[in-house]
Amino acid sequence: MIAKIAKFFLLLIAFLLGLEIIFRIIFPSSSIGQIYIPSNNPRLGYELRPNSKIIFKGIRVKLPPTQIAISSDGLRDYRYTVTKPQGTFRIVILGDSIGFGWGVELEDTFAKRLEARLNNNQKLKYEVINFSVPGYNTLQDIEILKTKALIYHPDLVIMTLIEDDFFKSRKFPRFPAIRYLAKHSALYRFISERMVISEAKRQRESYALVKGISVSLAELKKLSVENKFDVAILTAIKNVSFMEAAVRRCKEYNFTVIDWSLACKNILSRKDPHPDSEGHKLIAEQIYEYLLPKLNNENTRSH
Repeated sequence: MIAKIAKFFLLLIAFLLGLEIIFRIIFPSSSIGQIYIPSNNPRLGYELRPNSKIIFKGIRVKLPPTQIAISSDGLRDYRYTVTKPQGTFRIVILGDSIGFGWGVELEDTFAKRLEARLNNNQKLKYEVINFSVPGYNTLQDIEILKTKALIYHPDLVIMTLIEDDFFKSRKFPRFPAIRYLAKHSALYRFISERMVISEAKRQRESYALVKGISVSLAELKKLSVENKFDVAILTAIKNVSFMEAAVRRCKEYNFTVIDWSLACKNILSRKDPHPDSEGHKLIAEQIYEYLLPKLNNENTRSH
């Protein structure tokens, strides 16, 4: 009996090892887990690891290598002084992997392209500070705004709103063994991702408007009034009921809605629909066009 049990477990281990080898061949390994740490804030769940640096080559889809460097402030961005310099217009970016710049270099993200565009032949200085974290939803966006971004005194907050924002936030694995598997096992990553996607699709409709999005947008409106900043929502408007409802709610709060649908054609690959470098350039241009009248007013006021 013991021999049969031992044989069964040996066959099971061999089977799992075989699957692991197959999945490592089919799906590229990813070092993305090295830039995350558990957060002491339960509303965030996880954060970017300060001073971490990796070469990212994609998840499930092989992408050209890009460097991801996290600053000592825990952002994929440069370091900015907390005190806003005089004559500076500050923009804070909130979002997930779209704003983070998944699969593109830092200078190619729409945040940095926008910052460079704004500082070209303008009287004021412009800073675009990126607080985006892959996998974050709107509840986490608002939490990071309250706990980390507000001290930078933004004049404008731009928050991305995509279908993934209608999912509950992912939980960072607390047990070392699970974190090890998440980091080293292609089979585990494949199974866990499929479970996340399946659960997200199941609870999206009910969660979106009743809990997550409504609460987040109401909180964002309250914070904007209290801290005197404008709000723009960056989204790809789709003919989907929950997206349409969210956009209507944004307009009720007098948030400007910037549609980046035109950039959706410029993606990393058919299996990874994140915007590529050209897509980020188009997004930056769309934000700039929205900002232009506001910037002209600010520059006139500065004289």
